Amino acid sequence: QEGREEAKHAVGRLALVFAEKINHQNHLGVDLNGYLGGNVFNDINKPEAMKGRIINNINNQGTGDFAVAINNAEQLTTSDYQLTFDSASHYQLIRNTDHQVVSTGNLSGFPASIDVDGFSLNITDGHFMAGDKFTISPTNHAGRDFQVAIVNADKLALGLPIVTDASPQNSGSGLIHLTEVIDTTSSTFSLDRQLNPPIQIDFMSDTRYRLINAN
Repeated sequence: QEGREEAKHAVGRLALVFAEKINHQNHLGVDLNGYLGGNVFNDINKPEAMKGRIINNINNQGTGDFAVAINNAEQLTTSDYQLTFDSASHYQLIRNTDHQVVSTGNLSGFPASIDVDGFSLNITDGHFMAGDKFTISPTNHAGRDFQVAIVNADKLALGLPIVTDASPQNSGSGLIHLTEVIDTTSSTFSLDRQLNPPIQIDFMSDTRYRLINAN
C-alpha cells in the first residue's frame, strides 16, 4: 500500500509538471488564427483541484477555509503534509516523508498564505480551533485528473506573437530577430492579433535608439 501511494504521488507530480510547462509555453505563442494560446491541458489550479488537495480531519471543530495552489510544480515533492493548529492562530506544517516542520507561525489575519515546496496554502477566512488537523496532498488525484483541454489542433500556439520587419528605406544592414517571449499577460498583448501599441525602433545614431508608439 505504501509503495502504491508513493507511485501515485510520483505520477501526480509528473502530470502537474508536464501540464504546467506545456500550458505556460502555449500561452507564449499564437495559434493558427493568430490568437494567443490557452491551456493545452486542464488548469492545474482550477478551484476544484485546489480544494481536492485538502483532507479535513473528522474531529475538526473550526471553520477555516483554504485551498492549495501549485506555484512551481518542479519544486513539489511526492510527500503529503500535516497541518495542525495548537491554538486558533498558531500552526505547524509537517512534511510526512521526513517529519520536518517546513513552516510554523501565527495567522494574524485573512487572507493569509503559507508557501513551501512549490505550493501555497491560501487561507481566505474562517476560524480555526486548537486541535484542528488537515492532510495536505499537493499531488492528490493529479494523475487521475490529467486531461487534454483543447479539441482542435488549430489551438496549438506554435507561432511567435511578434513579427519584426525592417523599413525598405533603411541605409544600415542591421536586422532584428525575435529570440524569446517571456510573458504575454501584460497590456502589450491585450488586443487580439496586434501589439498594444505597435512599437517602432528609431535609430538616432549608430548606437542610440528610441522606442516609439507606431500609431
